[in-house]
Amino acid sequence: MATLGSTNTQLTDLAQTQGADQVALVNALTAQRHGTSFRVLPFKEVKGWTEKFRRMESRPTVSWRNIGGTVTSAKAQTQPYSESLFLASALSEVDKITADNDARGPKVYRGEQDDAYLESMGYQLSYGLYYGSNDTDQTVDGLLHRLPVGGDAVVNAGATSETTSIYALRLGPGQFMGLWNAVSAGKVIQATDYGPKVDSGNEIYETFFNMAVGFAQYHPLSIGRIAKCNATTGLVTNQDFFNLFSQMEGRPDLLVTSWLGLGYIAELKKTALQMNPNDKNYDAIADHMMGVPIIVDTVLSDAENGITV
Repeated sequence: MATLGSTNTQLTDLAQTQGADQVALVNALTAQRHGTSFRVLPFKEVKGWTEKFRRMESRPTVSWRNIGGTVTSAKAQTQPYSESLFLASALSEVDKITADNDARGPKVYRGEQDDAYLESMGYQLSYGLYYGSNDTDQTVDGLLHRLPVGGDAVVNAGATSETTSIYALRLGPGQFMGLWNAVSAGKVIQATDYGPKVDSGNEIYETFFNMAVGFAQYHPLSIGRIAKCNATTGLVTNQDFFNLFSQMEGRPDLLVTSWLGLGYIAELKKTALQMNPNDKNYDAIADHMMGVPIIVDTVLSDAENGITV
């Protein structure tokens, strides 16, 4: 999952073309500790605040006929869609006295604080990727919202209660990908330093971050989900994966789950699982299933039946 075309790149690839400041900002935004899925998505630049496209929902009918026989014309069924972009914003406020008295200088201290805010933004963006719902909030629609239980490309693993899920993604142009809008001079992230100011009687340094982002599902079967994975019903089966890949019309590019979900897969494969969730430098790709890479994302819940979308 490196660059997917000249206009469809990973967020980190985009930053490389926009100067050292953008590289530093995006590196903090896509830190490995959180937001693993968001970090590996391909992104497309959108001119404006919406991405409008027509999605093929069903193919036209084509049939065999005898020579000299008749044929009936039929059109493909398409549906117009519009994906909205929303602003993810973070306001970093740092105590001026603390920063000024740091032995390394205020710039270093402020940078550390700003990085923490950007990491938090990356975590929220990944959370929105799965659990966001524009029905209840001004945010993007997440995968769980797009794939309700019982809908297309959802495989029920058979548990009586839903715990974690295993998500499948087909990424890139014509499938599923992230969207971004240049909010300032072509930059992925707009960072505005307001410098020292007084707020509620305290002297602070203030920095404001903005990123316009959305997610587009160009193909109806570009995302899938194995739901209701639970140890009480034999974890998850190979048949669940076969069914999921069949419904998605092919093998996905990526599987994503929680540490619990990875444990279910490991049990299925009967392999030893070595992991340390507190390790800040763990490899994003934790395992493979039927040749598809699996990553663990810390934003995913081990009890999705408690998630409101």
